[in-house]
Amino acid sequence: MKQYLFVFFFILIPFVSKGQTDYKPVQYQVTVSTGIPMNTPSAVPFVLEGKAFYRFSNRFSVGLGSGFSLYDGDILIPLTGNLQFDLLKPVRFTPYLDCSVGYSFAPSGKMVGGFYLSPSVGVRMNVWSDKKLLFALGYGLQDLKRLREYSTSHFVSSYEESLNYHCLLVKLGVIF
Repeated sequence: MKQYLFVFFFILIPFVSKGQTDYKPVQYQVTVSTGIPMNTPSAVPFVLEGKAFYRFSNRFSVGLGSGFSLYDGDILIPLTGNLQFDLLKPVRFTPYLDCSVGYSFAPSGKMVGGFYLSPSVGVRMNVWSDKKLLFALGYGLQDLKRLREYSTSHFVSSYEESLNYHCLLVKLGVIF
């Protein structure tokens, strides 16, 4: 019940808030990222994320996000809480810090998702009056467990495999 109240109030914030007219209180962000694996077993990730942010000031935003992650053929759906902080006042090129923390769910019955963390440092570029492009470099951590099977002509064996994917990420995105 508490989750539904939180989501309801989060959706109502833009309608009841009165802020400055030079920025929108709610912004939406779509990012695509891939990276360089840093551990073994390694997997090059592909992550597509959508986030909704509420801007508390010109520099600080809080949001919720979800998306689609692909690690070595394993599909995960992360649900995250997000924080963004602009290092300078918003100008044409604005450096920022971003952190997404959450949990990933697996649509497959042979997998269980796990903890998700993705901090990054980037720069936003004003392209049009209401649209921005972003570029960021960051770190990605994804935990998961999956059921593996090994079979021969004499026996069949199943075991649970715990994986932690660590990678350096490159993110490209649009804010509108």
